[in-house]
Amino acid sequence: MTRQKMIAALVDATIAELLADPERAGLQQLLEHGCSGFARMSDAALGRELQLRGVLGFDEPEPFDFDFDDDDDEDDDEIVELLARTARPDDETSLRR
Repeated sequence: MTRQKMIAALVDATIAELLADPERAGLQQLLEHGCSGFARMSDAALGRELQLRGVLGFDEPEPFDFDFDDDDDEDDDEIVELLARTARPDDETSLRR
């Protein structure tokens, strides 16, 4: 998303929020205290603001494939091996087959 599109999305979201408030508290606060403007924000700050307002969703991480040969049987063995290597020695649960 370009910087201009981010700013436009935030302006639209802000207007929608202000109009949806029946008491107009947000509008009153804006008029009393002002707004520094979205154009003055850094790209990172714009992105955070979009996420906080729910305009820009969070991406779900892709599940990790422990091996890259597409053999499902070997995946299970590698997961068990990885867990066995990271288990504490005093762990009562045996992770080995």
